[in-house]
Amino acid sequence: MRRFVTNNGVDAFPHIPDLEGEIWESFGVASQPSFAFINDDSTFDVVIGAMGVDGLTERMTELAAS
Repeated sequence: MRRFVTNNGVDAFPHIPDLEGEIWESFGVASQPSFAFINDDSTFDVVIGAMGVDGLTERMTELAAS
């Protein structure tokens, strides 16, 4: 995982190994790609499916502004 993160330049945010799928299961995710966006009030929104760079950038900008 560390090599993937480094090689793909996705080290701007934390990565958590979820070898048994327990974290994803707690968010109701059964397939990849999926994204769980967690707000500072502990609420979350899950997007199942690819978002692409533009979609991910837009979502991160919205979260940062809220």
